[in-house]
Amino acid sequence: MDYDIVEDLRNVMLNKLIKLELSTNEGIILDKQLHPYEYLQQLTISLQTLNDLFILFDGLLPNLVVLNANICQSNTYKRTSIFRCWPRRFMSHLVEFQLKTNANVEMTFDQIRRIVMPLIQLEKLMIDVSKWFSYDQQFVQGNQIEMLINEFMPRLRHFHCSIKTIYNIEMQVKIVLYLYE
Repeated sequence: MDYDIVEDLRNVMLNKLIKLELSTNEGIILDKQLHPYEYLQQLTISLQTLNDLFILFDGLLPNLVVLNANICQSNTYKRTSIFRCWPRRFMSHLVEFQLKTNANVEMTFDQIRRIVMPLIQLEKLMIDVSKWFSYDQQFVQGNQIEMLINEFMPRLRHFHCSIKTIYNIEMQVKIVLYLYE
């Protein structure tokens, strides 16, 4: 079969999907050269690093509503630049986001902040970090989490956060917000 025909079939099939699950043990590497998938609304994916999540946020899935992402490895090398400010239109339809990391992935407050910046429509957020790298006790105790919610996620109604630090401070936070009209 001709390669062009196979490629056209693949593109037609992928362009019509609304729900997709992609998983590997090492995580999937995304490329900024990928074309946006307009129809995809629900995605469960294992990504190699946080850089891959940022590539996904950079307009790759403009109509995504639900995202479950597992980060498999720490950023050991800089494959792509990470934006400091996100245009909020990139993830404007996302209402549910679950982020989980493997035990060998280190995360910081700055990384979490850059992740949530474009998520202004988010209603449900679940974060499960297996290896938090920070001396900042205030973050673990919730002050900075509350600031992020107030600043970047005004529509958030359900929040669950589990963080295991490398400094023997374990704290699980579950905040459920309800608005009464």
